[in-house]
Amino acid sequence: MRCSDMKEQGLSWIVQYLHEEMIMSIRRLFSDFSLCVVLVAVFSGCTGSPIERETVLYERLKASIDSIKVVNTHEHQQMLKAVNFYTIAGRSYLNWNLEGLDWDLINAGKLDEQWEKCGQSLNYNSATTFYDQLRRGFKLLYGFNDPYFTRENIRLLSADIAENYSRFDQWYGEAFTKAGFDIMLLDQWWNTFNMDIDTRYFALVFRINTLVMAISGAPENIHFASAEFYELAGKNGFSIKTLDDYLSFSDFLLQKHLEHDVVALKNSLAYDRTLYYEYIPYEKAKAVFAIPVGKRSDEQKKMLEDFMFHWIIEKSIEYDLPVQIHTGYGPYTLEDGRPSNLNNLFIRYPKAKFILFHGGYPWTGEFIALGKRFNNVYLDLVWLPQISRERSIQVLDEMLDCVPFNRIFWGGDCHFIEESAGSLEIARDVVARVCAKRIDRGLMTEDTARTVARSIFRDNAIEVFKLREKLKREF
Repeated sequence: MRCSDMKEQGLSWIVQYLHEEMIMSIRRLFSDFSLCVVLVAVFSGCTGSPIERETVLYERLKASIDSIKVVNTHEHQQMLKAVNFYTIAGRSYLNWNLEGLDWDLINAGKLDEQWEKCGQSLNYNSATTFYDQLRRGFKLLYGFNDPYFTRENIRLLSADIAENYSRFDQWYGEAFTKAGFDIMLLDQWWNTFNMDIDTRYFALVFRINTLVMAISGAPENIHFASAEFYELAGKNGFSIKTLDDYLSFSDFLLQKHLEHDVVALKNSLAYDRTLYYEYIPYEKAKAVFAIPVGKRSDEQKKMLEDFMFHWIIEKSIEYDLPVQIHTGYGPYTLEDGRPSNLNNLFIRYPKAKFILFHGGYPWTGEFIALGKRFNNVYLDLVWLPQISRERSIQVLDEMLDCVPFNRIFWGGDCHFIEESAGSLEIARDVVARVCAKRIDRGLMTEDTARTVARSIFRDNAIEVFKLREKLKREF
């Protein structure tokens, strides 16, 4: 045996001897064996398995995240009066996969009959995140602790819902606070031009779909409230005959929204057309607009729409309004919603603030890459945790590798407060799990994790949407 080997073996024996002696001393000092085990673990440098460490970290982080007063960057709260469980479930995203909904039965409160028609489908969805979103919302706001919805507990929930909604104003305030919200950014897809909102709960977002789509049509084109656009123009003294007339009234609407403290613009047109907006010069658009509506080709209509969205982006820079854009999942033609379709806009308008929604799912890599490449592109996790909890965990982890965390947001994208509460619960869980894993891997400290979580759920939105200045309230 070499001398060096003998030295190593000798040192090993000494360490083992001292270690055994330390353990024996501890056992002699303490009669309680469980306490002895804990002390041995501490002195031996053992801190538990990775799963145990992550669990402890997760629980601490989750408790901290639960205390954040959340600024929710995207909601569709319609303040509807719920009749029963199915009123809420039928307007939630769960209905996308739910079969057998019968609104005559729902509105009549015939719960057992409705269960017969959709109970099996509801059970088939019980592993989905859309289902879990509702379950978590009812758990938080109603004390619902069952693992699944059943015929019987739906009856009980429906009675509680009816009672709560019979005192709707009081109930909504209680639920809003209990869920942990500070304010929600409100996109009114059902009432595009309404500016009269409840500012106790909401900040105004202007959905610009109609401005983009109505330019290619005429008063008889009712798609996207085009008729309403022209009717509203007439009521406000605008006669739209030329492109300049159209732009003047569009600017008038933008300024009216500014007077009502609008904080962002929203484009959800991926549901109806491609997100690729070609740059069309003003003179070309002016010539196309002069063509009678019935004689415009589909290509010419798209040219006008493309021109209009570019014009809106220029206005967003002038008025310092971020532009939220639906990307990814939702459209029947998924390809229309690919985030990379927007690439030309990010290059052309470096002073604009673009906020991409939904993780770009299923093109999450494109979503992250665009946020990494362009400093004027912000990434919103909105809706992604409900679409897929597991994908959102992967996506957020990768986002934190690639993108400064001051450019990440969260929103709920729901119609009822019960849904919103559930979506927030899932998002809190996702952020806590991702941060716990990163701490355990040595990629961030616990203090940094708390800062990241607070930034995602609150601070970033306050800063980017200028909520203090625009809403003139404390945050």
